Amino acid sequence: MNNLTQDSFNFRKLKPEDAPQLIALVEDVYSRIDQKHIFVRDDLEYIEKTLKDGGRGLGVYLDDELVGFRYVTITPREDSLVAYTDIKTDAKHVVNLDTVLLHEKARGFGFQNKLRTMMLEELMADGYHVYASTISPDNEISFANSINAGTHLVALKHVYPSEQFPEGVLRFIFFRDFQRDFEFTDETAEAAPGEHDTIHELLDKGYVGVSYSDGKIKFQKRRC
Repeated sequence: MNNLTQDSFNFRKLKPEDAPQLIALVEDVYSRIDQKHIFVRDDLEYIEKTLKDGGRGLGVYLDDELVGFRYVTITPREDSLVAYTDIKTDAKHVVNLDTVLLHEKARGFGFQNKLRTMMLEELMADGYHVYASTISPDNEISFANSINAGTHLVALKHVYPSEQFPEGVLRFIFFRDFQRDFEFTDETAEAAPGEHDTIHELLDKGYVGVSYSDGKIKFQKRRC
């Protein structure tokens, strides 16, 4: 397995009947995650419904073994992650970049970004241009990949309440409208991912996160 390259893997569109395999992979990977709060597990019913009712999914396979995936939901604007933010959009539907997961075998090949790119190309070709996602502030690799790929950090909220986390879990909310991007002033600021009070203050003042490097999120102020 040490001789694996990106070409060792292939990609397939996911179908509702693939949901049990996704759940098995989730449970396997989740068992080895130390910080359980960074990953919210969807159940079998949710994944099947997502893939039946207009959602999209891509799986990463090593031969016939599922070793990674990403799936998205497409929801009305008022039911989307955008509803947690103060962002205004005329889009009737929002693509929620729901879940991405990679087995250890599939890490280090850039598949998180590749899956995002492949899915965005298909979705934009179908007319969807507004995207949102959530990522834990403690999941540095994932939020760095997202923000440096051009999505903007627009909110820090507790979302996804559950029996395990009754108040929800703290998440960065990312947003991008590929038809109408933000206009920015020259005003910038920085904050570390764990400086939640500072990040809240900056977001309340109209700043959004635009990049991440050297342990700091760079924020830039939106024009009103």
